Amino acid sequence: MAGRVSGVQAVSSSGLVSEAPRIRIRGVNSLTQGRDPLIVLDGVPTFSGSNSSVAANNVLADINPADIESYEVLKDGAAAAIYGSRASNGVILITTKKGKTGKLNVNYDMYMGFGNAFRIPQLLGAADFITVSNEKLNNANLPNGAFADAANTNTNWFDNIFNKNPFVQSHTVSANGGSDKSTYYMSISYLSQDGIVRTNYNRRYSFRANMEHRPNRFFKFGNNITLTRTEDNDQNNGGNALSGAMAGAMRALPNVGVYSTTHPTGYNITTDNAALGSGANTRVIENNYTNIAYVLDKNIFNNQRTRVITNLFLDITPVKGISFRTQASVDYQTGVDFQSYDKVHGDGRSAGGTIFQQSLQSTLLTWQNYATFNKSYKRPTATLVVGTEMSRELVQNFNGRASTVSDPFFQTNNLITNTYVNQFSGGFYGKRGFQSYFGRFNYDFDSRYFFQFTLRRDGLGSLSEENRYGNFFGGSLGWRISEEKWWKQTGLNRFIDELKFRGSYAEVGNAPGDRFPYLSTYGAAPYGGVSGLAANVSGNTSILWETAKKINYGFDMAFWNNRVNLSVDIFKNKNDNLLLDALQPPSLGIPGNRITKNIGEMENKGVEIELGVLLVKGKAFTWRTDINFTSAKNKVLALAEGQTEVTVAGPNNGTFNILRLNNPINAYYGYTYAGVNSANGNPMWYKKDGSMVQYNNVPGAAAGYYFAINKDDPNLGVATTLGERYIVGSPLPTWYGGFSNTFTYNQFSLDVFFRYSGGNYVYNLSRQEVWNSQGFVNNGIEVLNRWKTPGQVTDVPKLYYGRDNQVNLNGQLNTRFLEKGDFLRLQNLVISYNVDSKRLETATNGIVKTMRWYVQGQNLFIWTKYKGIDPENTLETGIDNASVPQLRSFTFGLNVGF
Repeated sequence: MAGRVSGVQAVSSSGLVSEAPRIRIRGVNSLTQGRDPLIVLDGVPTFSGSNSSVAANNVLADINPADIESYEVLKDGAAAAIYGSRASNGVILITTKKGKTGKLNVNYDMYMGFGNAFRIPQLLGAADFITVSNEKLNNANLPNGAFADAANTNTNWFDNIFNKNPFVQSHTVSANGGSDKSTYYMSISYLSQDGIVRTNYNRRYSFRANMEHRPNRFFKFGNNITLTRTEDNDQNNGGNALSGAMAGAMRALPNVGVYSTTHPTGYNITTDNAALGSGANTRVIENNYTNIAYVLDKNIFNNQRTRVITNLFLDITPVKGISFRTQASVDYQTGVDFQSYDKVHGDGRSAGGTIFQQSLQSTLLTWQNYATFNKSYKRPTATLVVGTEMSRELVQNFNGRASTVSDPFFQTNNLITNTYVNQFSGGFYGKRGFQSYFGRFNYDFDSRYFFQFTLRRDGLGSLSEENRYGNFFGGSLGWRISEEKWWKQTGLNRFIDELKFRGSYAEVGNAPGDRFPYLSTYGAAPYGGVSGLAANVSGNTSILWETAKKINYGFDMAFWNNRVNLSVDIFKNKNDNLLLDALQPPSLGIPGNRITKNIGEMENKGVEIELGVLLVKGKAFTWRTDINFTSAKNKVLALAEGQTEVTVAGPNNGTFNILRLNNPINAYYGYTYAGVNSANGNPMWYKKDGSMVQYNNVPGAAAGYYFAINKDDPNLGVATTLGERYIVGSPLPTWYGGFSNTFTYNQFSLDVFFRYSGGNYVYNLSRQEVWNSQGFVNNGIEVLNRWKTPGQVTDVPKLYYGRDNQVNLNGQLNTRFLEKGDFLRLQNLVISYNVDSKRLETATNGIVKTMRWYVQGQNLFIWTKYKGIDPENTLETGIDNASVPQLRSFTFGLNVGF
């Protein structure tokens, strides 16, 4: 969907093969609650996101793409209003393939290929590391600490943590057919894909069967069922975790080896097993970062799950124009998390090894009943749908945790009785239910005038009894002006084939994420050495749904004999009753000194344009171009009572973002970098009033903040402070989209797809805390441009061991590391060939009916000024924190029909 549909952003925040995408439809529509769209599979809402606490996984990927017939994105409120309290973030409708009347058709669909890391950080080699590290130490009046060993070791740690050419393969066999009474579609598939980090992989086995039977003209019944078995393997991906895959590899010392002949494990580890071995260095790596090769080899992050989705339905058509449908569905997931931290070295060392095992179970039951009334006259057509829906969601898990394991042998597969000293257990049980009544009326007069109105009343068991039900509605109007008689009489149809104006308004909702936010609850609390109970949450019986008021108007146009199609939409989403924590006086004794209330407001507005042009239409050659563009703006309109701003907690205990009135959500909040004083190498920043302040980066009491006279003056002004922080940018793209060109020549085709985005900034936390670290760790090549002598003009300040908080402002935003996120990406390139079906059937005696092969490249190239790994590899707050690189992949595919 990313770049294919206007108004839709689908971003993978890392290169992990099982990472759930971050999908946003027409912007971010909540300050604190869920922001993902509702996923509807064959008419029934399903689970989405991730269901594991130890491994990245994507339950949406349980649906085999080869089984999908089509998808539709409901963006404007009137279209999505039928889903009422769950439609605020948009809706994605997925329709799977169905059987077709006729004889049996069998299809084999496969692809396989390999990939590599799209972009890898450029780090210092051993010689430069030694020079830079000793310079940091010397500037701090400390002796040299980095030295080359006798073998002149120069280790590239990425060579150890990355797969050289991660392999992917997919195989699907499907069959469909049927008679005038029964049709069926069945498929079985296998997917195996390896990630760029060598411990990351995904394996999926799936089966689907869609069956329909019509015994007579009054009845039709059927079942759509999916059975999936999935395994996801991962690793620690913490941005500054001591055993994080990327965090550890980027910091690891390049002048020491991976392995050692003197350590019992065979790895280069300190004698106390606390950190990466120092080799010839006289200092240990900063903060005891580990030997990441050992950690990846020994630690386990694994999730295995089984999922069943079944949808049983019955249609009754007693008379023409009236039908009744009842359908019941079950979306059931059960799985096991297993996490093991080795007892010798890494995350589990201090606890003598740890094991965590968790049993997970989720069930979503849905029952829908609705009636459809169709009536067609000579010119008008009317359709009325009324129905009810009931759903129940149950999530539960149970876990066991152990520490002080007797031997690493018992840490590989399962919790084993009597193999550990300390044992702990935990669990969770939560449920919620929906009860809904809905109706939709469509009216079409002569294919010229269109009217639609939807009303839904939802009841949510998670809300208090007096606020349990809410009403949601939407309506739209359309006018196909090109069907008016005067349009053709005036000859306008010779220039414009079709022109339709439309507009809509809706009020839809977003259900609270907490199970029972209106209840005040108690939790376990120790009192001295005795276990007890204490209040832990203060509920609010007035909590309601968050509400989105959506306005949309636009037009659709076609001309040049329908070879050019243009659609333009203008939208405005006003998000009201957003849930926020309102601070309370400590004297009230309320847990956490806060109560959640419906008090926030936010707005998204923008323009969407979609253009499709058939540029060349010949007998042998065609060329089609499709372009879409979205321009969007976001603004926070209201916060808690008396608040004009709220800081947002960031990674690594830092604060980089803020919610402030009349600014975009998660605006960047920090200091503007003014460069380096060329006379003394001091870093400088602008205060809010425009004056410059520098940090005098010298030993002793003279170190501190002073006013800077100018960028080249060695003299210090009076002592001062950094001053207050201020907003310096936004992480939200203000424009994005994609464009493709499809060329066909006889049986050959070439599809080239580009995706673009911009108007936002990315905060490169990796540059701040790793690549320019002032500690005894490896750095990026940027530090080679550091200031060394008076008069040198550079943007990299003088190095000084241990002064990350002063030189880089660690924990705070420094625009030195704030970069434009604009990019143009060659997302997909496909060359395919369709074998002539007549010749193929003749050559195979009718056994093979169709054959298509293709070669595909994905994520091939990016044009960007961003210095990090990828401008899209960020948290939703726009922060790039030691992210795993995206994959550049090359695959060969084959589709054969029998």
